[in-house]
Amino acid sequence: DRIGIPAEIVPLILTRPFSGSASSAMFSSLLEEVGADSLAATCAAVIMGSSDTVVYIISVYFSSVNVKKTGYALPLAFSVMIF
Repeated sequence: DRIGIPAEIVPLILTRPFSGSASSAMFSSLLEEVGADSLAATCAAVIMGSSDTVVYIISVYFSSVNVKKTGYALPLAFSVMIF
């Protein structure tokens, strides 16, 4: 709450880059817990609508362009997400 992020969506923020189905379950649980008209639900809806799992995007992109050296891609993607 100190930095303007509702505490209820922190698990969703941490889960979304790794697992789409787990984050969908967390989103559904969040809506039941805080209601659809709350700030946390609105923030969670934006996160769910504007992001996809980083691991999936990297694997699809690199397989389509035949990139072999992908060692820095995942750490760099997560560092960009954090900042």
